[in-house]
Amino acid sequence: MNNESREPFKLEEAKQGVESSIRGFSEALAAGDAKAASNYYTEDAVFMPHNSPIVTGRGNIEAALDGFIQAGFTKLKVESTWATGCGEYLVDTEKWTLSNGDVQLIGKSIVVWKLEDGIWRQYKDMINTDTPEPVPVE
Repeated sequence: MNNESREPFKLEEAKQGVESSIRGFSEALAAGDAKAASNYYTEDAVFMPHNSPIVTGRGNIEAALDGFIQAGFTKLKVESTWATGCGEYLVDTEKWTLSNGDVQLIGKSIVVWKLEDGIWRQYKDMINTDTPEPVPVE
């Protein structure tokens, strides 16, 4: 067992870093830049969007984000509701809205952030909407 002392986790500092990453991610979406937005995910990230298959890896996440952008969903607002962390990880629960100007989705997410190269990146991202899905008539 390693007896070296570790520096205590600085939650407020980590939350500020995550907030900065959320702003950068939101700005990239608003600019229609899926590549820049995907850079806020780790290379081995996992994205679990509502009603969709799991998306693994930054390149595949970039393609998924481009789908959101092509549908016009580029206006994102995120509010952290709870966070904790240790080491290079921070776990965050969030509520968010995502709009294309005509349709607004309201939802929540749980994100595991990982500190890489001084940037907090999404490592595991699971989103779910509160907006009811249309039900087909039979």
